[in-house]
Amino acid sequence: MRNCLSILIKAVVLGLPFVVGKVPDAEVRVNGVLYRGSYGNFGSRSTYENLTLREPPQDDGLLCLNQTFKSNRYNQKDVLLVPRGNCSFQFKMFKAQSLGALGVIIYNTLESRYGGNKTYVTYPRNKFDYECENGKIQIDDPPFDLDPPTYDGNMIDPYMLMDNPNTLCKFEDDSRTCESRRCILTNQTSKNSYTACCAWDIHVDMSRDDRLKGENTSNSLAIFVTNAQSEKLLSLIGSMLTIRARFYPHFNISLIILWLLATFITALASWYSAKDYRRANFKLTNPQRGIAIEVPNRAPISEISVENNHNSEGAMSPLEQNVDGLTLQDREDSQPSINNSNDNAAGIIEESSLEGGAPPLQVQDPLDPLSIQTQIPIRREADRSPLEMSQPREATAETIFTPSLRRPISELLNIRSNCIHDGIVTLNMLHAVSFIILASIILLLLFYFKFYDIVTVLYGVGCSGCISQLIFRPMYSVLPKWKRLSVDTALCPKVSLFGLSDITLLDIMAGFSGYTVGAFWLTIWFISNHPYSNIFYWIIQNVMGACISIVFLDLLRLNSIKVATVLLVAVFLYDIFFVFISPLIFKGKSIMVTVATGGGAANVSVDYCEKYPNDSSCGEGQPLPMLLNIPRIGDFRSGSSLLGLGDVVLPGLLLSFTARLDEARRLVSEHTNMSVQSTLRGGYTLWLIIAYAFGLLVAYTAVVLMKQAQPALLYIVPTIMCTMIIVGWKEFGELWKGPSIFTWADRLVRYCDSHTFFAHDFATVAESIDEEIDDERGSVRVTELNGAREFT
Repeated sequence: MRNCLSILIKAVVLGLPFVVGKVPDAEVRVNGVLYRGSYGNFGSRSTYENLTLREPPQDDGLLCLNQTFKSNRYNQKDVLLVPRGNCSFQFKMFKAQSLGALGVIIYNTLESRYGGNKTYVTYPRNKFDYECENGKIQIDDPPFDLDPPTYDGNMIDPYMLMDNPNTLCKFEDDSRTCESRRCILTNQTSKNSYTACCAWDIHVDMSRDDRLKGENTSNSLAIFVTNAQSEKLLSLIGSMLTIRARFYPHFNISLIILWLLATFITALASWYSAKDYRRANFKLTNPQRGIAIEVPNRAPISEISVENNHNSEGAMSPLEQNVDGLTLQDREDSQPSINNSNDNAAGIIEESSLEGGAPPLQVQDPLDPLSIQTQIPIRREADRSPLEMSQPREATAETIFTPSLRRPISELLNIRSNCIHDGIVTLNMLHAVSFIILASIILLLLFYFKFYDIVTVLYGVGCSGCISQLIFRPMYSVLPKWKRLSVDTALCPKVSLFGLSDITLLDIMAGFSGYTVGAFWLTIWFISNHPYSNIFYWIIQNVMGACISIVFLDLLRLNSIKVATVLLVAVFLYDIFFVFISPLIFKGKSIMVTVATGGGAANVSVDYCEKYPNDSSCGEGQPLPMLLNIPRIGDFRSGSSLLGLGDVVLPGLLLSFTARLDEARRLVSEHTNMSVQSTLRGGYTLWLIIAYAFGLLVAYTAVVLMKQAQPALLYIVPTIMCTMIIVGWKEFGELWKGPSIFTWADRLVRYCDSHTFFAHDFATVAESIDEEIDDERGSVRVTELNGAREFT
């Protein structure tokens, strides 16, 4: 258990294995033994079997001479094992091809690090060929020298091998950090004294030779192996071997996971954007869960005049006197207290006789002029005795206001419907055009000035607030009460900070948690060269992307597909220009790709970053965090599958439009007398979600087939737009202009938010009263024990 916990902590803190540099991607199997090598950026990667390992010709052991050889020295089943040095990798392969061989296996050597002629010696380069931090020793009076002629590997190499009995490479600290187990002589020399350091022995990136552009070498083979591997291969000359590329999934499972994640986030964000309509529908459909108004000073019904709510002496009743103290208690949404001086604020209460029971109440909600008047009998608990039931009692005035099932549309005309609550922006044509212009300007500024860290910090801060609101606030709001102190109402204390009032304990807890997570996430971004290898980083990154997408689609909305069409077509062209056309203008650089990768690839070689993965220059080229990220699964090359958030939120605007349209029609049809008819049974949302998923799947298929990144909007936008036109063709005119149903739905939401559905006027009763009021829509139970009142 302790070991498992240790592994988990290390994975979170240190991250997953992340390969930097040249990854061995070839498998060479000789006599059943596997050696992993690296293909060059040229030549074939096919599978070859029953090959024979051969030596190069003795008169050209490095395959670097320009003279012409007979092409029948070798055959297509021969692979030549050749040392590195003196000429390019591709030239060695070309010479082997000209000799009739299939290709070459090039191995690393210490001798290849030196150069020069009869008058001077060129020494290996620090950092590139050796690292003294991994091991260093001073060799005095060696049995060799480096005077011209140049480095003789046959004579000097045995002294440079740490595992050789006659080695001179014995570090003072017996360092085990020298992975190559080899020393190399540096240029720090004096008479009869040399400084030796630990040599690098890694797979290198074999690049093309521009001098061979016109030569066809696509059917030849070139593989690089290390110096350590060559020691064993040299003893296997003449053996049979098999060569194949290492397996990796061309369509990685991470693409499927990312596809499902993006589709889910887009669907969830669209569904969430219609929450106001669903909440209003729920309140109007389930009034017993609505707002309760509690009148603290209670009076018997006998003291209240039926007609004008005054007592028999002409004075105002306690009900009327205390109307300013009405308190709203919403079981679902916290509502502020309201002060209402209307004499009828408590409702019009009328008594009548009902055979065999307590007097019924005919009630009407004065705040809701559309509510129906309902006679509701008050029924005691079943355990009351017949004698108690027969005795006269002083009834309690309990009123329930039931909203009508269908409201006349004329009654909603005076209710504002421009927006449901502050902060929501309904996009128009100007917004769509401005968005594309602003996005282009920001993209160009990032391309030229490279302020990626500032953008990352702003993104992290914004996402932290979204996490606080969508995750931690709901999570903490359901915590159990502690000493009757609820985090959603407890002020800590009630303060005003930066214009924000009523800061509660819930606000502080949620904000602290969200911004702590964001700070930790930003810390990993800044201190790690490869943050995507950290499990915590990419998981939180996906959570941040989901939260900010949900908030984005909740605050920015479309009310017509005319605006959606202009915006999505503009974004479609924007993607094409900055991905495919911009390289023709900006010296071969794609602006979108350069910015998305954090400035492009690192300015140092792949080999250097393999040796020094934590070097700051090797951290360049990390993608900006505004994306979804799933590490590749079962792929030795490591890396991640990525999707920009723009490919979620921009199509999500149209999906949000359809989700709100479906909910608005449902709300208005169920609670007004308006006849709402839709040409598409079941609504548009499901069709658009399917279209989005299909378009994204086509984009990923193009990535696999073309073996390069693709702008996802290039495939998503046509798919969802065509689907919207096809399924909504019969009412396309209304959808294009903007359905008027949004206006009526917004008015119903405002009506629901500004009206109360319940009012309770309690009389002075015994120590314990338990009464239940039933109606055809449901029931409400009010319990009072020693003055403590509970509403259920």
